[in-house]
Amino acid sequence: MMTRHTTMIVGPTGGGKTVCLTTMARAQTSLNLPTKMHIINPKAIPISELYGELDPTTRDWTDGLLSNIFREMNKPVPEGRDERRYIVYDGDVDAVWVENMNSVMDDNKLLTLPNGERIRLNFPTCSMIFEVYDLQYASPATISRCGMVYVDPKDIGWQPFLWKWLEERPNAAEQAVLRDLTEHFLETCIDYVVEGIEDKASMTLVEPLRQVVPMSNLALVQQLCTMLASQLTEERAITDKPLIEAIFILCLTWSLGGALVQPARVQFDTFLKKRAGLPLVDRADEVGLGQLPHKLPTLHDYLFDFEERKWRPWATAVPEYAPPADGKFSSIMVPTLDTVRSTWILDSINEAPTPERPTAEYSTEQALCPQLRVE
Repeated sequence: MMTRHTTMIVGPTGGGKTVCLTTMARAQTSLNLPTKMHIINPKAIPISELYGELDPTTRDWTDGLLSNIFREMNKPVPEGRDERRYIVYDGDVDAVWVENMNSVMDDNKLLTLPNGERIRLNFPTCSMIFEVYDLQYASPATISRCGMVYVDPKDIGWQPFLWKWLEERPNAAEQAVLRDLTEHFLETCIDYVVEGIEDKASMTLVEPLRQVVPMSNLALVQQLCTMLASQLTEERAITDKPLIEAIFILCLTWSLGGALVQPARVQFDTFLKKRAGLPLVDRADEVGLGQLPHKLPTLHDYLFDFEERKWRPWATAVPEYAPPADGKFSSIMVPTLDTVRSTWILDSINEAPTPERPTAEYSTEQALCPQLRVE
């Protein structure tokens, strides 16, 4: 970046591209080199709003988002002051919008707007950075003008995130149990779901499990930690190992196995129960600690009752139907196993500072469950 005025940081989600940029900005600022970053998503707005628009009739010029930021950041720096300014394009790179930047990326360093205005990139004070998943839509003309930095998610992995999350757990006894459980379950389950590695020692491979929404290793671990935090609260102060193990298996079922299609859920359930090594009870009613229910197809069909410390089918938690008070047909909501189960998942992570996104192959409960929770 000291020799190139345009750099592309390429890599899948979760690799640490944004963290690298923010760390660089903070490091430069701490070294008396003030650094400012202007982040935009060029695919979020039309080209006319990005570069600006010239009315063909009145010749009135309407400034665009990028043209305005580009003009402001390239204003001369006061004498005796040194700083760095970066404009970060956080989005897909394709010919629809990036071809207009080719004159900026080459040695001319000029952005030509539709009204004829030309703005020169004030390098090295100002530089451009593309933060992009891949370059499948970029042309060779664009790629050849940029410096490339590839960030591989496997270089960092999910272990640092998990370590940080465990270190922040307030209860030392709970933390120790969770460390043992994550060492026993997590890596093998992630390898099975994402890579299709059933047994790493014998290199037994299967097809990676099909997900409704593709999720990275880090995203699966983040979801697991969010669900664990929602269940292992300070108020409950749970330190009993069998109880924490039951909660951990429940959260594994709905984090690593939550986005799987039904046939893949059955595969994951079989693998998880084998990995747990707990006795399987072929009984439809309640199952206590130290055991796993096996009567219904998967653990997705069971909830864990904290008060009774037992597994029981979700069907037992479906309330009786109560007609709406206003009597309107549009207000009728009949609780089912799926709506109760999905509402519980939304409620369990409601207090976590992360966004929720219900996913399914096809179902009306995606819209219904948030409405039930609000009411």
